[in-house]
Amino acid sequence: KSNALSALFRKELRICGASHLFAVSGMHLSLWASLLFFILRKRGRSRWLPNLITILFVLFYIVITGFSPSVMRAGVMMTVLLIGRIIRRQSDPVNSLGIAALLLLSANIYLAGNISFLLSFTAMLGILIVFPSFRMERNQDDAAPKRAGKKIADVLTVSLCVLLTTVPVSAFFFGSVSLLSPVSSLLCTLPVAFVILSAFFGLCFGYIPILSKLIFFLCGCGCKTISASVERLSRFDFCVCPVKMRDILIWYTATAVLLLIAYFCFGRKKQKVILALLGCVSVLLAVQSVRALAGIGKAEIHIAAAGNETCVCVTSGNGAHSVLIGVGSEYDTVRNVSDYFSSKGIVTPDILILPRDSAAEAGNLKYFLTPPPELICSAGTPALLQNTDHVQYADSFTLDLPQGLKYENRTTSLFSAGLLENGALKIVFSFYPGGDFQNVPKAFTEGDYLMCRGGIPKNADPEKYGTVIVLSDKTAGQLQLPAGAVTSAELDDLTIKTSVR
Repeated sequence: KSNALSALFRKELRICGASHLFAVSGMHLSLWASLLFFILRKRGRSRWLPNLITILFVLFYIVITGFSPSVMRAGVMMTVLLIGRIIRRQSDPVNSLGIAALLLLSANIYLAGNISFLLSFTAMLGILIVFPSFRMERNQDDAAPKRAGKKIADVLTVSLCVLLTTVPVSAFFFGSVSLLSPVSSLLCTLPVAFVILSAFFGLCFGYIPILSKLIFFLCGCGCKTISASVERLSRFDFCVCPVKMRDILIWYTATAVLLLIAYFCFGRKKQKVILALLGCVSVLLAVQSVRALAGIGKAEIHIAAAGNETCVCVTSGNGAHSVLIGVGSEYDTVRNVSDYFSSKGIVTPDILILPRDSAAEAGNLKYFLTPPPELICSAGTPALLQNTDHVQYADSFTLDLPQGLKYENRTTSLFSAGLLENGALKIVFSFYPGGDFQNVPKAFTEGDYLMCRGGIPKNADPEKYGTVIVLSDKTAGQLQLPAGAVTSAELDDLTIKTSVR
């Protein structure tokens, strides 16, 4: 289960595009079924028995893994292949893929919108249709080192073909694409397979302590290799390209038009139609890569238009790092925040900050705890988070956020205030609607922005802040605010961009 992985490791997997290697997928079924078939074929002389037993194992594996779409896809394709071997008929992989799609959609038409189903099938299309057009043919007379080099080139080519065919689907569902996916597949696929098999053999030989310890030691080395590779690749977080929904819709429209033109111009020349499709995907990746590079060193502070509720999203590194301050009490706030994070390719914030004790926000907490953030800092809400791990409780705390950002929280009986700054920007928050700033630290008494709930705190001088925004569903006139102050009711969602220092 993905929940068994640490939040930090899940984030690193997302950045380097290797999450699929750690999900129950068709790759694992193929690995186990191939191992079983190999053992049975070596031990027996029957032609059909190894195939039949492997088919039964495939069915058993599909059941115990909960009928995952990707596993069922691989299971149907493998079953068709094995039946073909029994009746001495050569199966066509593309036809097998079509049969798998027909059977799964006939059983459950709603799988057409399932992300696991779509990614599994588009990835197989890339391997079966696109890869043969680019595969490097091997010469039997090549020297061994050269053959090894061509094998590596083939692995990279397969990964690239899978990336190109799955880009639109990944962008549509997750809002981002990792350009590191081919490299992570090259570095991690074999170690992951080694860890799976070595762990299995370690359990099988548990009755021989010395051999079992040796196998598990090797398994641990494989785990460390995977962890080190993922950790190093995740440092290149600028390779995560966020893709906006508008760009995806434009891409789909342009691709459909170009494919129609390519079909009528080239007719049966399948490769040229495929090249036209890959050209469209490459343009999409190129545009998003340029945008991602332009966003390096930038940070965004997104304040959701949520009436008098506090909900602030902070992102940097093109969405590679994210912080959520406050969760609000309405579901509309959750939807607003989720839409913003999705546009940055973020599944859950890395850090969740609850700046004040508010039972009203308890209903929204569950939406941001699965999967759990790496860190939760809470100012006096232990009852709301009693079953949650890695929570820090403190009325006053300071956090050094990624890429130079800093957040400071101060909570007393008179005020609850926050300070977000990075040297180029300073935002002060007042979380109590009726707070009193008489005894706040000096750093909170001035800044570029003052954002406060319900009204301006007592003993706060609005003139010492560049912009005063009151989080309220009323207008500035209704609240009788001083000149220059505005309310969230008069603004749409506010996004502040700043350079990271």
